[in-house]
Amino acid sequence: MQSIAVILKTFCFVAACCFFTVTAFAETAPDKTKHLKIGVLSGLSGAAAKWNRFQNMGITLAKEDLRSKGWEIDLVFEDSKSLGAQAVAAFDKLIDLDRVDAIIADDFGFIVAPLVPRLGQRKKLLVAISLPHDRYCSESSGYFFSLSSQFTHSRKAFERFFEVQPNVKRIALIAFDDPEWGGPHLELWQELAKQRGIEVVDIFKSGDLLPDYRSALTRSLSKRPDAIFIAHEPETFFKAKAQLRYAGFVVSANNILEMLADSPAPRTELEGVYVADIGITPDFRSRFVARFGVEPILEAYAGYESLLAVTKAYENNPTEPQLGMKKINMRV
Repeated sequence: MQSIAVILKTFCFVAACCFFTVTAFAETAPDKTKHLKIGVLSGLSGAAAKWNRFQNMGITLAKEDLRSKGWEIDLVFEDSKSLGAQAVAAFDKLIDLDRVDAIIADDFGFIVAPLVPRLGQRKKLLVAISLPHDRYCSESSGYFFSLSSQFTHSRKAFERFFEVQPNVKRIALIAFDDPEWGGPHLELWQELAKQRGIEVVDIFKSGDLLPDYRSALTRSLSKRPDAIFIAHEPETFFKAKAQLRYAGFVVSANNILEMLADSPAPRTELEGVYVADIGITPDFRSRFVARFGVEPILEAYAGYESLLAVTKAYENNPTEPQLGMKKINMRV
């Protein structure tokens, strides 16, 4: 596999407030079969389909692994169509018609956020693989949990870049224009730059999931940055980077694995890229590739862990799994 310079190979999911992580269960023979019906709310169509496809593959792999541990999981997939309003309708269907025991939610915050205030009235456990902000805990009456890593951990990775590259004095920033992922990365980078006296020469924000970076990158490069930080869709960015022949530093947020999963061919454009990302374990990667024939991305790993978390919550407290979820406080 092509070399990628990794400034922090792993950072843990955080067990604070409603954030948690789980590890694989011990191999023990099940006493009896346990049944759960789990709703999976994801963008099977629309802009989020690419990422949610991997999420659902991870959930499917977890279902298969859990069978040997005494769990029989019935998965009910509903399409949010990558829209908040449709997510609400699908959420209600999973509860009222499908009678699911718990719901695993979409990858994008703008799709999941409308569901959170409804949880107190619906009293249904909702586990998201995204949505990293603490404020959602208080809005959910204790029924919302997230596997999203908090940005205090990625801070260490980006700080490390500045330590190993002390000559970087001017940076350009590119971020997805949302309050859950791109926005916090942008704020973090600006804060770190201010602390170190580094000049932010340009900022580009876009809510388009597949933007055309050529004009924005041309503008940024005209200001001669020493490095470009990006928290946005990487494939289109690297195409523009190659077209404009930018050979400087690139520092990427935690979605660079998408490019490795999208193509079996060597990705030479990733040589030398610095990236802060969750470290997918070798065992999970090998089993995922064997099962689905593609490289996993972060959403696949998070989808897998989310189903493990739900079953662990029911083991901890079969009648009130939201309380059982609060007992999960283990690091990868």
